[in-house]
Amino acid sequence: MMKITSFSVTNQHLQTLGIYLILFTFFSFMPQAVMAQGVVGGLKNISKTVQLVVNVVFTIAIVIGLISVIIGFISDNPNKIMRLVYLIVAVLLWFGFTFVFEQVKTDVGGQGGFNGN
Repeated sequence: MMKITSFSVTNQHLQTLGIYLILFTFFSFMPQAVMAQGVVGGLKNISKTVQLVVNVVFTIAIVIGLISVIIGFISDNPNKIMRLVYLIVAVLLWFGFTFVFEQVKTDVGGQGGFNGN
């Protein structure tokens, strides 16, 4: 008599498969020159990507906040001062992040970041 085995596919299996597919796609399309740089090149690329993503997110958030503040002042919204405070805090966070990020890059290895030597 033949025994039939069955297996179930859970969300965790699908998530793991998705992660593997994303990593495979990423590494298969990555140029060989980037892969040849090793850890140092990878860290520089990650650093540039993180800084780009944070700058884009903060820029979008600040533009939306500025529009919200302008609309609040035009329509005489009672929360207009609070929105202005949030906008100022967002700008300070953005400048703070940029300052800390550049300071860490400079402290670790000069203008170009960590050079591995």
